[in-house]
Amino acid sequence: MPLVERFIDPTEIDRVLTFFRGYKQPQHILGQDRDFLVWQFSPERCRGFEGAGLAACTLWDDDEIVGFVGIIGSRFNRNGAVIDGGWLCNLIVLPDYRAVGGWMRLMKAVHRLPIGAVGVVGFPPKIGQLYRAMGYHMHDRLFRYVRIVDPEPTGQIVAGDGWRGYARPRSQPRTSSEVKIESVSALDRRWDSFWRRFSERGYFGTNRDSDHMTWRYLEHPRLQHVVKVATAPNGEIKGGAVYRVEQVRDGPQRLLRLLELVALDDATYAGLLQAVARDAEELGVAFIDHYTSRPLHAVFREEGWFEEEEAEDTVMPGLFQPLVSERWILNAGVRLLGPSAQADFGWTQHVLIVKSDGDRDRPS
Repeated sequence: MPLVERFIDPTEIDRVLTFFRGYKQPQHILGQDRDFLVWQFSPERCRGFEGAGLAACTLWDDDEIVGFVGIIGSRFNRNGAVIDGGWLCNLIVLPDYRAVGGWMRLMKAVHRLPIGAVGVVGFPPKIGQLYRAMGYHMHDRLFRYVRIVDPEPTGQIVAGDGWRGYARPRSQPRTSSEVKIESVSALDRRWDSFWRRFSERGYFGTNRDSDHMTWRYLEHPRLQHVVKVATAPNGEIKGGAVYRVEQVRDGPQRLLRLLELVALDDATYAGLLQAVARDAEELGVAFIDHYTSRPLHAVFREEGWFEEEEAEDTVMPGLFQPLVSERWILNAGVRLLGPSAQADFGWTQHVLIVKSDGDRDRPS
């Protein structure tokens, strides 16, 4: 029978679990955790998948799944204008079906969806050639900013000594009349007001409004996140940060993964970074890291961080489930679709992509 690309019926979700167990490691979360699979690829969060079991395009040979690409439904924001879209992940085509155009067939199925933007974070170079050929705006390497918190556990998992010159003493509490930093358990219209101000000034990326931030972080089904906001004396929010603590598998060390960092000005960025550093010290982690497409070198450097490339003779791992003793270069790409793609108003100059936009920050 000819190959067919189609959506997943609600009765076929277990077939996807079986596909992941066969292609990935048997214990891979997308092959074991049905609830998480449905949460990540929720059809209700991505246009075009009404009535489907998952937001995913699949390739079938007779009664067998031979290709898969998942879409994490996410609205994008382009200078304040909201666009329906999604983040692609887990693009898989079985070896026998690659030479017959399996990858291209899945991507064309994605591009036919009634959405205006797609993105992808973390993929092999060979797949990156496909994205580039299909018109994606590529970031070959996201910046990775690092702050050493405790040199002893850091030295147990980081190879080389170049990072030691960036180690800093414990941060001293600093007070500022500009903003008050606090952890919150809910986001409301005040966050949405801040987000409109932030995105209207030149922005392209995930629409990080209260709905998205609540779904992605505060109501995550498997991971616990801390959401911090910076509030001005008049009550207006001027920025925010999100982090989680990650335990190294089979080891005593812990890391703090700073996933989100957005602010209206440098003083607010500084206040948020100081608050995160204090939390990291209290939590006893080895170091903090943050992946982003935004070049915020001066802001981070002022607060004792360094960009990974600056640390010579150093291999800082980026994967810890299990610990992989090599650098993890994280790439990304975004593309406009349909009417949104007809005109370029300089959106590529304002792209913000972070590690957690795709599925590169999920349970293993």
